[in-house]
Amino acid sequence: MKEFVERDKDWLCSALTLEDHREVGVISLGEGSLGNDIEELRKKDLPISSYLTQMTSALTGPEVFEFLGW
Repeated sequence: MKEFVERDKDWLCSALTLEDHREVGVISLGEGSLGNDIEELRKKDLPISSYLTQMTSALTGPEVFEFLGW
């Protein structure tokens, strides 16, 4: 994933799932996708970069995760 994500557009970060606290890799859709209000984050309609739409078999979401680091 590190080689594929265009870091000037999106961020690859480490996160925990909210339900079972599993650690996963997440592609964050930039600064607008960060926040503390879970419901507000779930309602956001963030633009998805065209290069990400080509990875449909590898991506799921959108979802909200607890950020750990990148």
